[in-house]
Amino acid sequence: MSVPPIVWGKTLLFLLLASTAIVAVLAGVEPLNYDRIHLVDYSKPTNTYLFRGNLPETLNPPVFAYDALVSYLVNRSALEGPQFQAPTLTTPIELHIITLLNHTDPSESDALNTEMSFALNHTDLIAELVWWELGGETLAPADQPPVTRDALARTFRQWDYDKLPDRIELLNKKVHGASSTSTKKNIVWYFHCGHGQDRTGELSGAYNLRWMNQTYAQVVAYNNALGWDVPQNQHAMEWYSLWLNATGGV
Repeated sequence: MSVPPIVWGKTLLFLLLASTAIVAVLAGVEPLNYDRIHLVDYSKPTNTYLFRGNLPETLNPPVFAYDALVSYLVNRSALEGPQFQAPTLTTPIELHIITLLNHTDPSESDALNTEMSFALNHTDLIAELVWWELGGETLAPADQPPVTRDALARTFRQWDYDKLPDRIELLNKKVHGASSTSTKKNIVWYFHCGHGQDRTGELSGAYNLRWMNQTYAQVVAYNNALGWDVPQNQHAMEWYSLWLNATGGV
């Protein structure tokens, strides 16, 4: 796959991590699905919505489904907005996307290229595209002796490939400390993987643990209801939960 140059600013933002290895979860993709889209958080002062979902594209041929995505976001905000004290989303919107796709998976690399190309060629529609490639963790907390598990939990920020501690803080700042880069009224952050279940569940679950006052059991139950079943992503979120308990998120 040929990755475009890194562009900082309004058009495109790629965050690439230096790492000696990646834990690849070859999950594939599915076309944009309304059932995968859910509201995660809302900030009234910044009028910013945070959504989770799946690949915002059609397949065969791959096309970025901008109009369908915006329509789904509006409909989902009307349904789930009241629990966040969020008004129904209205257009036009300022759309920021965080893609969690894996460029080493052939089925996902094509989708990633489609997403990148659309963002580059439609800067009037996509304010920002951020690439956070998630791999999860192969190390299962339950398999570790208590002393080892506790030590790993305390140092999770140093060894976590997915950088959940830092990214969850940054994601919250994007929602609650956002400032619009255009004259459009509503700001939307939409994060997704291929199916909107596992990597998306990892990021959403960690966010809910840190910022939405949800318990680990509540987060697991919610993710399970949405089809969360990849162990690596489950392990990563569990390590994040253990890190929160051990450090208080500091």
